[in-house]
Amino acid sequence: MTNLKYLNSRRYALGIFLSALVSTLQPIHATWQPAEIVSNPAIQISHLNGPTLSVNPQGNAIAVWTDEGTSTFPNESAITSSFYTRGIGWSAPQVISSLALNPFDKPLYTAQGDHDVRMNSSNYAVVAWEGEYSDEPFPSVIFGTVRQSNGAWGPVEILSEFNEDFLGKNPNVSVNDAGTAAVAYRKQDTAPDSPPEYTMVTTLPLGGTWSTPISISSAPEEAKGEGNSKPDIAINSSGDLVVVWYRRFPSNIYGIDAATYNAATGTWSSSVTLDSIQGDNFGENPKCAIDEKGNAVAIWLNYENGTIRTAFFTKGSGWGPTLNLGNNATDGPTVVMDPAGNATAIWPGNALTRVIFSAYKPINGVWGAPEIISTGAANEVRPFQSQEPLAVSKQGNVIAVWNSDNGILYSAYRLFNQPWQDPEIVFSLPNQVLYESVGLASCGFAVALWDHSSTDTVRAAVNENILTPFNTSHRTCRQTFASQRILLNILNWNTSSKCCIRKFNIYCNGKLIGHAPSRGPNQFIYTKDCKLNCNYTITSINIWGFESDPVPFN
Repeated sequence: MTNLKYLNSRRYALGIFLSALVSTLQPIHATWQPAEIVSNPAIQISHLNGPTLSVNPQGNAIAVWTDEGTSTFPNESAITSSFYTRGIGWSAPQVISSLALNPFDKPLYTAQGDHDVRMNSSNYAVVAWEGEYSDEPFPSVIFGTVRQSNGAWGPVEILSEFNEDFLGKNPNVSVNDAGTAAVAYRKQDTAPDSPPEYTMVTTLPLGGTWSTPISISSAPEEAKGEGNSKPDIAINSSGDLVVVWYRRFPSNIYGIDAATYNAATGTWSSSVTLDSIQGDNFGENPKCAIDEKGNAVAIWLNYENGTIRTAFFTKGSGWGPTLNLGNNATDGPTVVMDPAGNATAIWPGNALTRVIFSAYKPINGVWGAPEIISTGAANEVRPFQSQEPLAVSKQGNVIAVWNSDNGILYSAYRLFNQPWQDPEIVFSLPNQVLYESVGLASCGFAVALWDHSSTDTVRAAVNENILTPFNTSHRTCRQTFASQRILLNILNWNTSSKCCIRKFNIYCNGKLIGHAPSRGPNQFIYTKDCKLNCNYTITSINIWGFESDPVPFN
């Protein structure tokens, strides 16, 4: 037995003490849990636009998708939702679109789909989608409904102009923690010859009513003849907004436009063209993000030369120059910003090997060189509707998902100010994964959602703790006493989001040997016999009691 009076290290004594207090109750390891079917397996889902997902900081989530029928009307689509409560699971699917009938006992609203959903930290969620009002003259409109924090869904409302002269299509939603929601969509004139289009926005204050939609297009835009170009919209806690969209100019010129809203002054900027070329060689759905200061970023694909293009908006100054962020892109990018203003983007690239690239822009800094975050070949990510395959937490941690041709869904995460971790498998059943999304809560809790097309189901998986320790190191110090010779093993590491971590578990050859407190010096000193060889690993336990993946000591 070790004689502690010869040891002058208090931290060593602490390590011995904590080793003796190892609990026999082990936490749940937080790799991706088995996937669950969220939709009703007896009802076929629509594969046209895919499921959408929103995850709030508390780890609750909401999924929305389109079913290809209801028990009453098997041939009519219905917007359906399920709510995930952290620690409990997914609720039974619930139809949230209207089942009202017209005077002929037929569905009043038809052809519903192309939905989006966003939820805030109070579990308050807003869903918008497009559909047809099946009464003369059959206009296409934007519908919306609200899920209150208590779980009650409100009535379905028509958000766009209810006018036979205009069609509403392609909505996207954003909502902040104050409960202010905004929906951006496209409005098209029904004139038979060269009908103009506009990008429209309507807003909803918490407890209020939807505003009259306004056009943020500086002038009428020529119709593109495409129905899947969605304006993207983002809001911050102050109510500042940024919207980006794909548009057509005269003479076959296409471009990416943007407009911003200043909540302090209650004014919209004029729309600005960030990029334009001859022909329609742009990714259909540019993406944007906004930080708490009202600064914003836009990103899109220029098919003409395969470049990822980006522009940065500084509140009070306007849009900066458009930059090339990467080359040889094979599909559109997406982007996120944490509250402080650090931006991260991902996109698929290199037509031969098909890998996933990422780039990072720190606060007040410039974009770094793109790096490959996937492994192997034949990877793809397509955020071309309302899916979000990239997510950021309030602490600045980031997670991405993508799929491969063999039907495997992958994820990778990057802790704040750290490099990307190696990819993990989220789902590996063969057959096709489509429309993948991911959300990241505070303290390392992640949810992934996707369309499993071969089984006509919506599936989801959770990872309860991505907050792995990093920068691990291990050194030994031999000490000889009168009675025996021992090794002092000094283990050190770093961590992010300390406020999210209860403690660290230390293992020797897979056996738990002790704990270290989260607010301590990130060091553990362990004594062992010289004849025992140890492969040390460490995990974190987050505030919800879930254990991260183990990390070896170098």
